[in-house]
Amino acid sequence: LDPRFEVDLAVTRLSYLSSWVTPGELKAAIEEVRAALGGRLVSGDAAVPPVPQPQGPVQTVNTIEELRAGAVDALAARDMPLSAALGQTKDWALSGDEVTLASDSAFVIQQLEEAGERIAACLSNLWGKPLKFKLRRCDKPEAEETTLPPQVEILKQTFKGAVEEE
Repeated sequence: LDPRFEVDLAVTRLSYLSSWVTPGELKAAIEEVRAALGGRLVSGDAAVPPVPQPQGPVQTVNTIEELRAGAVDALAARDMPLSAALGQTKDWALSGDEVTLASDSAFVIQQLEEAGERIAACLSNLWGKPLKFKLRRCDKPEAEETTLPPQVEILKQTFKGAVEEE
């Protein structure tokens, strides 16, 4: 379980024990513990200093290939389906402050459009300056159709099969 959920559940249970602890007493006790720890977080028996948050965007990539790989990796930690969809894109191009991505899947394009702001923020954070992103649909290359003899077509339709290439 999430540690935050466990703490919230414990506080909720404690606040229902009105004959033992009033909500005001509970709040005062939590404030005393917080003051005693000096704002540090507690994990198990050891006090752990708070994790520093990055200050503003930091440029960590220099090429469009690094940007693509970094964005897929960064999103994998928070949203694996979105990361997978971004990984299925191709033909990344950077023009000014706009990154253009291509996909031949309508589903992938819909997923990425719905998460547009999060993707743009991730790309901007990795690149080090504000970036917008644009999606475009690319068509799948069509395979050449070969003309089959009528007998083969009948067999193919009857048995719902396909002709395999050698």
